[in-house]
Amino acid sequence: GKVVGIIRRNFHKNYCGSICTIDAKEKDDAKDDEEDIHPHDVIAAKHEVEHPDGITSTVVFFSIDKRVPPILLRTTQRDRLAGMRILVSMDSWPADSEYPLGHYVKTLGVAGTKDTETEVLLNEFRIPCEPFPAKVLACLPPADYKITLEPDRVDLRHIPVLSIDPPGCKDIDDALHCTELPNGNWQVGVHIADVTHYVEAGTAIDLEAANRSTSTYLVNKRLDMLPSLLTTDLCSLKGNVDRFA
Repeated sequence: GKVVGIIRRNFHKNYCGSICTIDAKEKDDAKDDEEDIHPHDVIAAKHEVEHPDGITSTVVFFSIDKRVPPILLRTTQRDRLAGMRILVSMDSWPADSEYPLGHYVKTLGVAGTKDTETEVLLNEFRIPCEPFPAKVLACLPPADYKITLEPDRVDLRHIPVLSIDPPGCKDIDDALHCTELPNGNWQVGVHIADVTHYVEAGTAIDLEAANRSTSTYLVNKRLDMLPSLLTTDLCSLKGNVDRFA
């Protein structure tokens, strides 16, 4: 057999960015003096079109990823989308079109604000930020869970152990001890929170953690790799509290 046509290309992601709008005077200026006009305005002047139906317009979308070409959108929301950060999906690239065609997916917020630009980063780098699903939360210990010494574990609670995490840190997952031995040598111990006690291989919580790969720290918030019951409580080596490590 052979390929006779492509209905829709499987473009890998939605793109974050903004549309560039331009009024009639700016359009004339952009055409007359392209050297002194921003390249986005020049492209918008050439491709922005109001359609005869009086409802829809073709506008030009520019992704924050400079590797992505401008995308032409046909929309009824030109004025509402101006000045916003939006998500756009690329649909096709006809042979007779200078730029690909796409469609509007959703609005992230007003461009330039902290919360909006944070959402842009999360989407652009495909960082998982959704709440943990019920099947993941079901893997957590019950609300009345208490840590008790297990027969196969060594009790090190008599050793002075300290953390080097800064004050206010909530996820203290490692700590140290340094003890002088009778022969004059020094014993240095590294204590790592035993996350595997709560996260069994192949479970929903293990697969979710593998997908997230790491906790992500942003200017205004953090996105945990595991639910907070583990990261800031049961797997946090708090002072004077029993923990598995």
